[in-house]
Amino acid sequence: MFVGLDVHKNYLQAAAVDGKGMLLKEQRIPNDVREIERFFADIHGAKIVIESSSSWYQIYELLSKRYLVVLSNPVKTKAIASAKVKTDRLDAFMLANLLRGGYIAESYVPPNLLVIPSPAGAMFCYVSRPPPEAGRLSRKLGAL
Repeated sequence: MFVGLDVHKNYLQAAAVDGKGMLLKEQRIPNDVREIERFFADIHGAKIVIESSSSWYQIYELLSKRYLVVLSNPVKTKAIASAKVKTDRLDAFMLANLLRGGYIAESYVPPNLLVIPSPAGAMFCYVSRPPPEAGRLSRKLGAL
């Protein structure tokens, strides 16, 4: 099974297809852990593709514990970017089928990310976690 997720700030659109590309399940899901887990409750052994956006990381972190998750580079995944008719449902379905066919242009997912809310509160910054020594150095400097 292959699942495409078109992620937005407040919701995500999901589409699950089988090995032949037939739609098995689709749903618009609020960005809520319980709702996302409810959608995936009967999905086992799936590969998932998430379109990179400002809110991909939390969903990636949740799902990558149970599934193989791929982060799609939307600029390089031209089939979606150049589509004449764009809807969330079609985007999720197309992502799932591109993943099924091996046509997803992947984005790099750095290991050990630290998510920091921005001052505006709407966006997130992604930075690599500093090494443990940096914390000890910071505490020593703060004690001076």
